[in-house]
Amino acid sequence: MYGYSSEEKKRNLKEALVEASNGYCMYCYRRIVLDRQNNGHLEHGIEKDNTKKLLDCVPNISIACA
Repeated sequence: MYGYSSEEKKRNLKEALVEASNGYCMYCYRRIVLDRQNNGHLEHGIEKDNTKKLLDCVPNISIACA
């Protein structure tokens, strides 16, 4: 299960997004997996403050570098 509401769901989502993006940041395309360590952060494409519906909306979440 993927999502943003629990640590387990976040971890699963982060792993899936790193695999789907081939380990690249959604903004600058830098590698986020360095020395086998995932340095990526989950980011909302559309800011979640705009509506509660976007809080756990998986298609709105991607992976980005720090």
